[in-house]
Amino acid sequence: MEKILVINLGGTSSKVAIYFDENLYEKKTISHEKEELADLFTNKEQIDYRTKMINNWLREIDFDAKELTAIGVRGGNLPSELSKSGGTYFIDSYLQSLILANYDDDGQFYHGVVIGVPIALNLRNGNEKIGIYVTDPPTVNELEPVAKIAGHPDFERIPVFHALNQRAVARRVAKEMNKTYEETRLIVVHLGAGISVGVHCGGRVIDVNNVTRGDGPMAPNRAGQLPMSQLIEAVYKGNCTLEEAQLKLRLGGGVRAYLGTDDMRKVEEMILSGDEYAKLIWEALVYQVAKEIGSCFTVLDGEVDAICYTGGMAFSDKLITALNKKVDKLAPIKHYPGEFENEGLALGALRVIRGDEQAVQIEKE
Repeated sequence: MEKILVINLGGTSSKVAIYFDENLYEKKTISHEKEELADLFTNKEQIDYRTKMINNWLREIDFDAKELTAIGVRGGNLPSELSKSGGTYFIDSYLQSLILANYDDDGQFYHGVVIGVPIALNLRNGNEKIGIYVTDPPTVNELEPVAKIAGHPDFERIPVFHALNQRAVARRVAKEMNKTYEETRLIVVHLGAGISVGVHCGGRVIDVNNVTRGDGPMAPNRAGQLPMSQLIEAVYKGNCTLEEAQLKLRLGGGVRAYLGTDDMRKVEEMILSGDEYAKLIWEALVYQVAKEIGSCFTVLDGEVDAICYTGGMAFSDKLITALNKKVDKLAPIKHYPGEFENEGLALGALRVIRGDEQAVQIEKE
């Protein structure tokens, strides 16, 4: 029996789980209050803090880390130029050195994907028999050459998206269709704080928007694609700094910028109370997501097995109904609210351990 610890780190939470083969044994979401994190500015401080939290949880459930076969880590902070294929990466000494060189202990912490591998190294405590695996990091770049063309040779479209959850859902859909993932043609829509809409074809994500750098639809706290000339002028004229402009794109834009909240449940409550402006912003989000789905439909030449919704916002019947009104004539709809990242990490590691799938190979420079 393979015993796999999953580490799925976010900005303010640490989701952990243990799987015995395909079966979930224990799980927990460790929420970190803002007061706890207030003085933990650096990567090193976050690593020490979260390692302690995970070790405390392991003691609570009376599980000895020495029993582990593997640790599956979300993100991994793999250099984007090396993440040319989806799948599972075995973190050997070479990849480990690249990851550890890609951030510094004293660097300012911004997201859990940066520190997952150092925490996994701490937890295995020198026992190299416990393998570390990263499945479908957010920097996976499988875009078709034509999709990388941005409009000027000085620029290139580079994706950052919810690769782990998107591919976990796509594999689930393929299994339900009695197909392999490689045989399906899907549009997967991750509806979370950021929204990514991916085209899955031939076992690859051949087109998808970048959820962190001003691409795709507006989201609860992401601006999506802003009018470029207006953004350039704002920075050039000193109306905002480069850092402020980047914040507008990544965490300070979208619904939050318009309505002061990125909690879409509160937005729906505002609409119910008669707030017409909140209704307009909500409708704009639906409009932009549907338009992105439509563009993905053309990428697949109109031959789509299914449109698949996932992510936390997919729990909203109001949102799904509104999206379906615009796109359900394009393809059958599949609905998987929530996230399947823990499952994706565990099963990705398990496939490699069993030899059902080869780990992604990275050539040494």
